[in-house]
Amino acid sequence: MVYTLDDEHRIVHVKEMYWPAGYLNKPLRRLGGSDTQRAALEAFIAGFNAGCFDTVGDYYTEDAVVGFSPDQKLVGKKKIVEWMKDIGQKVNVSFGIESVICDDGGICLTAKETSKALVDAPDFFKPLKSGESLSRLILVVITLKEGLISSSKSVEL
Repeated sequence: MVYTLDDEHRIVHVKEMYWPAGYLNKPLRRLGGSDTQRAALEAFIAGFNAGCFDTVGDYYTEDAVVGFSPDQKLVGKKKIVEWMKDIGQKVNVSFGIESVICDDGGICLTAKETSKALVDAPDFFKPLKSGESLSRLILVVITLKEGLISSSKSVEL
């Protein structure tokens, strides 16, 4: 680093700075235990609630697995986003976080899930007629890989 100091030995001008190759190009870890990563979780939930599924998809690894029950799961970010878009056409699903525990390895949360059918949705986890609503409390366990969701499992409480 090349810089100029004033009479009190404070840096007043920086002429050149160098960092090791790749230092500034490290990918940020979106989700995890820090305050900013917890804020990212809230942004993730807000994006889902707003129907911004392509943006929400950016929080998943390419090979992510989302499980709803032992016999129902989605594999791959593309498939997960397609499913969100398909469901979003039929049912408005929103989540409100009740409690959350986060660290760099994963997230465990409870949320109130509220669903309202926009049209008849016989293939929803509980078939709904247009206009019908339901609410339930769910537990979601998320495994993170480098700040992205690599797996997610949810169950009704």
